[in-house]
Amino acid sequence: MPNRVEIDPSGRVRWRQRWLGNFTANLNLREFPLDRHRFRIHVVSLGYTRDDVRLEVRGTRAPELSITDWEVGPIAAANADYLVIPGEREIAGVEIAWDVHRQVRFYAIETILPLVLIVLMGWMALWVDASLVAARVSVAMTTMLTLISYRFSLGRSIPRLSYLTRFDYFMLESTLLIFTILVLVPASAYLVNRNRLPLAQRIDRWARLFFPVVFAAVCWAAWWG
Repeated sequence: MPNRVEIDPSGRVRWRQRWLGNFTANLNLREFPLDRHRFRIHVVSLGYTRDDVRLEVRGTRAPELSITDWEVGPIAAANADYLVIPGEREIAGVEIAWDVHRQVRFYAIETILPLVLIVLMGWMALWVDASLVAARVSVAMTTMLTLISYRFSLGRSIPRLSYLTRFDYFMLESTLLIFTILVLVPASAYLVNRNRLPLAQRIDRWARLFFPVVFAAVCWAAWWG
């Protein structure tokens, strides 16, 4: 802005200035997509201590301020002097901060719900009669391939990190559940070929019961644990 001042009738001098720039923040995304963060901007008056100048923050953020996929909270400001050199006087400063949290609804509908349906599709293989080996294997294999393809298709919509997030653990545990079904299906086929159809059917009945229980526990641990 133009380098000029305004003087009111009481003699108060007002100087206005605007700063534009790119800001970055190191975020811990281990809770993705349930992560919450605090963004901070530290403003200091170079060369002046609190005895020389008093910094105040007035007003709030613009109502239309938004960040894609995030909910932005109100601004909080506090005095935050800055120590340039140990042993010297601190220079006057303020810290402006606001909390943000990710909009979970989008990920719940667009990403998590389809994954839940894929896992339940694998569960359907246990409801096919144990004597229909080809049909059971087809459902289990299709579910596993679908899950793998879905994981690769998510590459653009989830962050690429060097550590695992809540979503990564949920995807991993869901894959292990489908793999378990993939193991049970040929095991049942083996029993059927050995003329032990009643045992195979009994295993299926227990698996039909325990699978949704285990999957519900996985969902609770991933999103509420």
